[in-house]
Amino acid sequence: MLSSTILSAHSSARVEALYGQQERSVVAQTDRLLAGLVFVQWLMAVAAAYWFLPATAASIGTPQHVWTAVYAGAAISMLPIVLAVTRPGTTSTRHAIAAAQMVMSGALIHFTGGRVDARLCMIGSLALLSLYRDWRVLITATIFAAALPFAHDAYLPQSVFGVLTSSRWRWLEQTAWVVFADAFLITSCLRAQRDMRCLAERTAALGDIEARHRAIVDRAEGIFIADTTTKAILESNTAFLTLLGYDEAEAAVLTIYDVDADTHAGVDEMIRQLLDGKRPLQQDRRYRHKDGSIVEVTLHISASTHGSRTAVCGAVRDITALRDSESQLRQAQKMEAIGQLAGGIAHDFNNLLTGIIGYSELVMEQLGKDHPVSGDIAEMNRAGQSAAALTRQLLTFSRRHVVQREVLDINAVLSNARKMLQRLVGDQVELVLELGPDLGGIEADASQLEQVIINLAVNARDAMTKGGRLILETARVDVPPGSDVRRNALASGSYVMLRVTDTGCGMNAEAQKHVFEPFYTTKEPGQGIGLGLSTVYGIVKQSGGTILLDSAPGSGTTFRIFLPVVERRARRLRQMEPQQQMARPTETVLLVEDETVVRGLSRRALQAAGYVVLEAASPREALRIAERHDGTIHLIVSDVVMPELSGPALVQRLVARHSQARVLFMSGYTHDVLAPHHFADRNVAFLPKPFTPAILVKKVREVLDAPGDVLTVGGPPHNGGTMTVH
Repeated sequence: MLSSTILSAHSSARVEALYGQQERSVVAQTDRLLAGLVFVQWLMAVAAAYWFLPATAASIGTPQHVWTAVYAGAAISMLPIVLAVTRPGTTSTRHAIAAAQMVMSGALIHFTGGRVDARLCMIGSLALLSLYRDWRVLITATIFAAALPFAHDAYLPQSVFGVLTSSRWRWLEQTAWVVFADAFLITSCLRAQRDMRCLAERTAALGDIEARHRAIVDRAEGIFIADTTTKAILESNTAFLTLLGYDEAEAAVLTIYDVDADTHAGVDEMIRQLLDGKRPLQQDRRYRHKDGSIVEVTLHISASTHGSRTAVCGAVRDITALRDSESQLRQAQKMEAIGQLAGGIAHDFNNLLTGIIGYSELVMEQLGKDHPVSGDIAEMNRAGQSAAALTRQLLTFSRRHVVQREVLDINAVLSNARKMLQRLVGDQVELVLELGPDLGGIEADASQLEQVIINLAVNARDAMTKGGRLILETARVDVPPGSDVRRNALASGSYVMLRVTDTGCGMNAEAQKHVFEPFYTTKEPGQGIGLGLSTVYGIVKQSGGTILLDSAPGSGTTFRIFLPVVERRARRLRQMEPQQQMARPTETVLLVEDETVVRGLSRRALQAAGYVVLEAASPREALRIAERHDGTIHLIVSDVVMPELSGPALVQRLVARHSQARVLFMSGYTHDVLAPHHFADRNVAFLPKPFTPAILVKKVREVLDAPGDVLTVGGPPHNGGTMTVH
């Protein structure tokens, strides 16, 4: 109701404005018309004084009458003429013109010696004054029309209406005729005013409808109408101009060739297909912005008749953001596919590396350092360790690496790594740390965060072959709720930002598209394998963060990493006593591993350390062994991914009988089924593959000796550190 009232008030004001504008226009035009008529009557009066008066009033000299006509006419007509020029449309001007018009009519009757019919002259003047459409002007004119015959009869009776004498009541007859004419003229004026107001109302309504339609059209897709022959754009809406960056003046000279990035022949072919097919077309086109950039659009085009010409009507929708999103989705899918492939390869390879590294260490222990082949065995072991490092990078990229998260202060991590980073980048590169205050904590794996910093520093160093400046900056970034996620690339919340900026050679657009892909590198062969930035990407994503890249050839490169802020404090692990570490093991271990090499190595290592080992090659065999074993099983060491049953599912069934058993999982990579909340009531630890016999024995001892209320790796999710497996 309120909006309707406001709209009604707005429409009423609009009507009054249009009515007033039209009335002022009519009055101003009538002022000029009647002022000119007064001037013409003045000239006619002078001519009449010269030609007619001598014949009707011989006793009066001709020159005297002529000069009387000149001066009297000037006195009567000059004021309204001046007002019509200087103050057109005012009330005083039209009343002055009305008075002058009637006086000049009376003067014309006088100077013609009554040859002009008085009633015709007066009523004609009133009819002309009715063009003002103002009945008040007619009242003024009527007063002068009644006064003039009375004054004329009183002062110039000899020359009134062409007779020497006149009746005393002749002026009354003249006035009656004028009043009779006024009755019709005033009615006509009132009717004309109503018509003007009705026209104003219709014009206002039409303007409102046009404004609403224009608002709808301008807020719709970009729309244009173009001539099929000249290709000139005849009309376009605001959305179309905004899309391409033009204003209305520039749009007036545009053609389809100017906005379509295709060749002239391509545009002509599109229009020919439209006209030949006689049905609308939809095409994806590339339009050219005013600044030269390309805008991806979907064009809906159809033929229409525009006046006497055949025209095409096009509706364009900007799909640049859609294409960017599709490209990002394809890139994400490609990265995910590569990650799954890399993770699968690394998982299988880690099983092989466990055997290679483990058995090589057993051989070295048996042969001793003085044996002739011990050096060869050591080289084989080092090669296995290098391969294991490579698989860790692949697992990190694929986000299937076991992560030990804790709450970290990124400023402390950077400060501790400063000396190492300076040695890494060399003396030619100036290392600058700009650490912001009160950042809050982040939840990440400390070693992985250091790996991110090292990889970015190495990448920056390699880009600054002649030296330069490397800036590591931290700041807190708060994204308010309701922000555009697509524009900001961040959801609402608080983040710690790490900005790494170098002054190196920068990267072109093509390199930026592939920079996070594994094995992609712009370096010379042999100088890099292309896993540095892909590892950074995997670690950041695994930590729940976002990484953005800004670069241009010759302008350096900036990486911005955003990690969510957490308020929890890191939990410290309790240290085991030396006596516990040195104690001779007496516990029983159930070993479940489907890979023969890994199972054999693990069994030999545990038995050599003194443990009683129950060995199972499959989950089904493990269940049979646990069912038949009457003693206590102190620890379950199980692989994660196995045929028939996964490690976590197997443990859930085993603990039904051996509820006090602790758990140690081994894995080349783990899946989301190992999320910590599945084991909130269990003492769960993880041992990533590949491992050596010594590491396995040490980890088993740690798990068995850890307090019952503490997780060996990480800690309970509600109390500081968390351990997440992806």
